[in-house]
Amino acid sequence: MASGAVGTDRVAGRGETSPRPRPGPRRHPSHARPRSAAPRGMVPRPRHARGRSGGPASGAAGGHGPSSIPERLIETPPMAQLNLGCGFDKREGWINADGFKECDPDVLMDIETFPWPFEDDQFDRILMKHVLEHVGATFQDFRAVMRELYRVLKPGGVLEIHVPHFRHDTYWSDPTHVRAFTPLTFEMMSKARNDDWIARRANYTMLAYALGVDFEVVNAVQVYDSAWVEKERRGEIDRATLRRMANETWNVIRELHIQIRAVKPWSGPVA
Repeated sequence: MASGAVGTDRVAGRGETSPRPRPGPRRHPSHARPRSAAPRGMVPRPRHARGRSGGPASGAAGGHGPSSIPERLIETPPMAQLNLGCGFDKREGWINADGFKECDPDVLMDIETFPWPFEDDQFDRILMKHVLEHVGATFQDFRAVMRELYRVLKPGGVLEIHVPHFRHDTYWSDPTHVRAFTPLTFEMMSKARNDDWIARRANYTMLAYALGVDFEVVNAVQVYDSAWVEKERRGEIDRATLRRMANETWNVIRELHIQIRAVKPWSGPVA
């Protein structure tokens, strides 16, 4: 088990947290109008940076080296990022979406109303910070949410999920929490894992096939409760003992941070 930052442990994945670079169009795929002119539920068009000079870079007249290439031809488009269920944690450079109009999101939407107002393969990164445990009370709705996340992520795009740990009071204290998660939940969404389990006749639910998605777990971090972090800091407990207690005692791990990558195109049967 790899150790993470203070108060955390990485428990699964490769430790990669950024989407892999992918070739693609230089223009953001969204065709929605600017927020000032768009109705609620539509996507604001991102503002693209121009080259510093707005034209060809300086260089010798008639030159053919890199300095003669117009900057606009070699610009990298901004990363398309969706902060889904943003609440009041709105982030600059992200499309902030929520169903709570009082937080004034860029996009007002109900996560459990489908399809979402986004295009296929639109986002490099999606953040769901303490959101997923609140949606999809029925398996049908949960399946629809996961399929929409898979649809709007680019190939190789990363979904980052923060959820409370099921053995912490914060999970059970909120009556709007409808589903608990562990790192294994997301391993079950990997088609490669499902295929291996099928070959070995393993007793797991083949969620990749059941949901019609293919996600690869690239990082899974457990975040310890601050009281236990303080005990470790004071030398009252070591990390090995803390890990053991996390499997035996409530309120040791406060939450999980999971990053999963969309493996596309989907190569399984179409439901």
